[in-house]
Amino acid sequence: MPRLTVRGPSGPPVVFRFERDRITVGRSAANDLYLHDPTLSRLHAEIRREGNRWVVLDHGSRNGTRLNGRPVLGTAPIAAGDEVGLGQVAMIFEADVEGAVAEEEASPETLPVAWSTRGTGAGESPAALVGRSAAMRAVAETIDRAGPSGATVLVTGESGTGKELVSRLLHQRSPRATGPFVVVNCPALPGSLIEAELFGVEKGVATGVAARTGRFEEAHGGTLLLDEVGDMDLAAQPKLLRVLQDKTVERLGARKPLPVDVRVLAATHHDLQGDIAGGTFRLDLYHRLNTVRIHLPPLRERREDIPLLVKHFLSTDDPSVTVTDEAKELLSAYAFPGNVRELQHILEGARLMARGPTIGPLDLPPEVRGEAGQGERTDLFERVVGRGESFWEAVHKPFLRREVSRDEARAFVRRAYDEAGGSYRAMARLLGIEQEYKKLLNFVEFHRLGVKR
Repeated sequence: MPRLTVRGPSGPPVVFRFERDRITVGRSAANDLYLHDPTLSRLHAEIRREGNRWVVLDHGSRNGTRLNGRPVLGTAPIAAGDEVGLGQVAMIFEADVEGAVAEEEASPETLPVAWSTRGTGAGESPAALVGRSAAMRAVAETIDRAGPSGATVLVTGESGTGKELVSRLLHQRSPRATGPFVVVNCPALPGSLIEAELFGVEKGVATGVAARTGRFEEAHGGTLLLDEVGDMDLAAQPKLLRVLQDKTVERLGARKPLPVDVRVLAATHHDLQGDIAGGTFRLDLYHRLNTVRIHLPPLRERREDIPLLVKHFLSTDDPSVTVTDEAKELLSAYAFPGNVRELQHILEGARLMARGPTIGPLDLPPEVRGEAGQGERTDLFERVVGRGESFWEAVHKPFLRREVSRDEARAFVRRAYDEAGGSYRAMARLLGIEQEYKKLLNFVEFHRLGVKR
């Protein structure tokens, strides 16, 4: 008989068991499963048994029904462990039916967590954050608790872990879900432009300059995400802090401030406390942004989620494609420096390289197969300077995790210092982190990795 583990926009998941072959779901009390959620229709969907299988059917609901993140058009077969999304509600399906598909045993503690975002624009499909690890369940609980609030949330994690996706989920689980969701890419805004971009420009501030609405005004009634806020120009940070405190913005050239009703979220791959120590980020702004914090672990720290992610990405792109056990083992053993985004791209490439509907080891990139060569993997200077990898991701964080030895880090610093002509400031420029020169110098001197000057 079927069991549904239901996770709403807030609160812990609830398990429902049914002794019947047809279950109707909606926000009317006449349904078998009555869910008091405004994003559901009165009769939203049903799950029913057809022979030795179960199917899900959408009843023309306003916000639609999704199966593993994809819209349900008519009737769709459903298997154990699949996620059914209805508005802001997600349900994990299980059933004990002879002959039904059951990929693996599951319990409430080990069921996969999968949250889907609604598409946010024309032609944009929902995205999903998938996992069953303890770390991802902690993320899920924080999203559920913080989403409906108006609290400022700081989302941290390495590049490719899904920080913007979590931010969208927070927005869509809030009372502001029908309002705008505006993303500001902080690294793309030089200090000379960030005020105009964030706060807007008043007409007549200079000859030929037209009035311009700032991103805070665009986000009025909704949510503003400051993406990679750790890269924000230091001079702009006190002005952002004033907006967060006063809830008003002042356009360039304006004589009076404008009130704005905006929830602010911030995301960064930086160690902001390290930036504070290096003098590139303000302590008071950090405390204002860090009301609630969600940290997304790198994929190498939640390897148990890799098979789920593989299944999710392939079922989204082409459900007919499968992966051999050998290829799964290689993927599970790989470190994924680019995290979930890299896994998705690897699977896209493997799907194109495969000669049939099955992905094998030879369809995976050489680095996943362990054929890149130890020297290639450990040549930090070539990775950062030659290939453009981030110094903070390739050297700084691995050194703090003891994945890069002191000798390797010291050798990297010496080579970069010499290549830059014996100047740490020029070295920062060589590494592409000139604006973070003080943080680099602080790291080198604190850990005694430097060259005597």
